[in-house]
Amino acid sequence: MPDKAANSGVERWNLGIISAFLLVVIWGIVFLSLLDKQDQRISDIVHYVDRAGQASVADLRRLDAIEWAPLGEDSSLGMMQPAVWFKFTIPAPRANENRLLEIDYPLLDSLEIWLFTDDVNNRSAVRQYQLGDTLPFAQRPIQHPLFLIPLEGIEDEVTAYVKVQTSGTVRLPVSVWELNQYLEYSVLHASILVLFFGFMVAMAISNLFFYVTTRSLSFLVYTGYVVCLGITLATLHGQAFQYFWPHSTWIQSRAVVVFASITLVFAVVFSYQTLDIRKYSRKLAKLLQIAAATFGVFTFVSLFAPYAIMIKLFMAMLLLAVGSILACGMWLSFQGSQVARYYTLAWSFLLLSAFSATLDNLDIVSLPVSSHYILIFGASVETMLLGLILAMRYSQQRDSLSAAQTRALEKEQEATKVKDELIELQQKSQAELEYNVEERTLELEIALRELSEVNQELEKLSALDQLTGLPNRRQFDKRLLAESRRSRREQTELAIAMIDIDHFKRVNDQYGHIGGDRCLQVISEALSSALKRPLDEVFRYGGEEFSFILPNTDLDGALALLEEIRINVETITIESDEHRFTVTLSAGVTAGIPSFEGAEVDMIKFADELLYRAKEQGRNRVICAPMPAEKEILP
Repeated sequence: MPDKAANSGVERWNLGIISAFLLVVIWGIVFLSLLDKQDQRISDIVHYVDRAGQASVADLRRLDAIEWAPLGEDSSLGMMQPAVWFKFTIPAPRANENRLLEIDYPLLDSLEIWLFTDDVNNRSAVRQYQLGDTLPFAQRPIQHPLFLIPLEGIEDEVTAYVKVQTSGTVRLPVSVWELNQYLEYSVLHASILVLFFGFMVAMAISNLFFYVTTRSLSFLVYTGYVVCLGITLATLHGQAFQYFWPHSTWIQSRAVVVFASITLVFAVVFSYQTLDIRKYSRKLAKLLQIAAATFGVFTFVSLFAPYAIMIKLFMAMLLLAVGSILACGMWLSFQGSQVARYYTLAWSFLLLSAFSATLDNLDIVSLPVSSHYILIFGASVETMLLGLILAMRYSQQRDSLSAAQTRALEKEQEATKVKDELIELQQKSQAELEYNVEERTLELEIALRELSEVNQELEKLSALDQLTGLPNRRQFDKRLLAESRRSRREQTELAIAMIDIDHFKRVNDQYGHIGGDRCLQVISEALSSALKRPLDEVFRYGGEEFSFILPNTDLDGALALLEEIRINVETITIESDEHRFTVTLSAGVTAGIPSFEGAEVDMIKFADELLYRAKEQGRNRVICAPMPAEKEILP
């Protein structure tokens, strides 16, 4: 019996190793796909260190070329306190090309950007931006974890001047993307992060459930480790600043050190519990307790101490802690601990990735991909192996307890030996069955979570019109049904407006489909910006036709809003290539309380009829009328 149990344990450990190998292969493929990003990078970047911190952009423009130093291929200057200026050229776009400027390093404190079309004669910047973690997330021109600068409307070659001040690593990986290419890359990048963070959340939730059912502190400590590790990596990628604390720059400035330190506290405690170090060495157990307390104090101090100092101390402590845990696991492996062997393998992945990321951040080596992805790789493999180790250890403890009870029962009741052996066999079969059920359940939870997230993303994409960015006809139908029912239930008026761009076919014929598309985009922006209440919404109904849903709005209020929009649109000049033109709108507006199920369909028909009346009466006008009774509605 013991031999069979040992063989079963070896088979399950081998399964864990095979799973880790497959994860390594998957991440390797991911990294190879990420290397394509290098094609978009701007390589000819020069920099100037402003040690006094007093130079202005005008001073930098007067510098001789010899005073600028070239930037290395890794775009990093290591950790340095003075302000650093960067200079590079953005080539002119191709015809009808919409581009973005991306700075792929979300941990810069202060980032000031000036764009000049003529580096000698033009004294005023075409564009000027101020970004960085010291500003609330909402102030970014594009709401994205990375620093993105829109380049639409810039038709010439521009020279960029970038001033960087940060307490961490100074690096400026700059890329210029065509918008559609960046969207494709963003989908890949988001899929990677969804895969990783979904995996981390599933591991945390499942182990939290194991703690609730077993009351084993090892599961709770492991859950804390996974959660803090996930938050740390989310901070490094800018996701935490976007979703968790977008208004708190104070938390953002310390989140990396704070959550990484808490992660190490959980890691040391988890090692202490899982490896049974007290069984082999009391002194070593005491050292781990001191290490956990030290990281706890370090976490508290990092809330107030300067980040520039704490991050350097943390890098050293991270390598020391992970290296010590790895050395401890190797020592216990030589002492005969089977768990320690696989524990050593798990921490080897994290140590290697942390060591590589540290060397990259200290500007000692240059990696082909971001160090953040290296940490994700190491954390994924290490987290999975630690989870397997924890499950196996708990299974071993339960098997050991069951075997001890069986031996005690055999000593007390020799006469029932056969019956006891049968019970033991049943218990072992049940344990294996429970383990298999738990493993399949965990896989199913991960798959369902990933499927749910993908479905949510697809639903969001299907609800928007790709050209204008407005909700589409499908979203309009859903919203109208919901607002109609609420209007009928609360007895409040609902206003609906149908809007059409006058002579839009003439625009397409005269300026081409590109001009027509630009016209639709400009009008969409004007309609959206005119809305003043959160519940009011504009939709692209189809072609050049738009629709409004205005809850809790009477006919006079809707008419006033549509007249304001009509007058505003008359004044807008639409630019497409070298063409400039204006358009007008016609609209039909009605309001009332839907008195029966399906009345919203009649409201649409009536508003559409009013729209055609406006066109028949000469266009560029708004025709309104209250919603007639059911029998008065024209077929």
